[in-house]
Amino acid sequence: MADSFDFIKVATIFKKGMIFPIWFERKGQKYPIDKILYRWEERKGRSQILYFSVVSGEENYNIAFDSENFIWHIIEG
Repeated sequence: MADSFDFIKVATIFKKGMIFPIWFERKGQKYPIDKILYRWEERKGRSQILYFSVVSGEENYNIAFDSENFIWHIIEG
């Protein structure tokens, strides 16, 4: 089954050339990011996609940033 995407709003900070998500909003609910567990990236055509495995409360989420379109989404599936 292919991954599905749910678009989200994300607040970030930039430090020493790196991006750090600090919270995201999904369907009107705000989720503070307590910890970034892992980050990775891949190229899809001209886009560089930055992925983050994050913890908010007791839940883990995978979120991604599309650098070509400046779009954030949460990955499910």
